[in-house]
Amino acid sequence: MPFTSETAKQAGSISRRGKSLSAEVRNQITEVAEELIKAIDITSLSNKDKVLYLKTNQ
Repeated sequence: MPFTSETAKQAGSISRRGKSLSAEVRNQITEVAEELIKAIDITSLSNKDKVLYLKTNQ
């Protein structure tokens, strides 16, 4: 079924995405994540976990 200008308009107006987070909430999540990363005891990690830690810290 090809798009007409009317069906294209309807298809473009329907959004299934949720509302985006506010900048304040994104900043708070980032701060919490950074604090969690800083709190990790690197000496207790396995070699595999250390590699994963390095990947996320870049």
